[in-house]
Amino acid sequence: MYYGVIGKPMEIAITDMLKVGQLVTSREWLDHDDGGRRGLVVSIVEVNFSDNSWGHTVKVLWQDTNEVEQMPDWFAAVLLEPMPS
Repeated sequence: MYYGVIGKPMEIAITDMLKVGQLVTSREWLDHDDGGRRGLVVSIVEVNFSDNSWGHTVKVLWQDTNEVEQMPDWFAAVLLEPMPS
C-alpha cells in the first residue's frame, strides 16, 4: 500500500499505522464538539486477492453504537486517526 504526502509516496502497511487494541477516532467526526467518534481496533486481517495482490481488512468497534465496522485498509488509512496513549 502507498500512503504519504503528495509528491512523496512511501510504502507503509496499515499494520505500521494501526495495531489491534488501539483506540482510534474517525477523521470524519473530528470537527464535532464532543471530540469525534471513538473506536477500538479489534482485528486486522491480511487478504489475498485473485490477481496475487494483497491488502488488509480492519475491524473497528465503535464506542457510540457498539457496532463492529469492517473496512479495507486504504479506507482505514484515510478515515482513522490513532489516539495518543
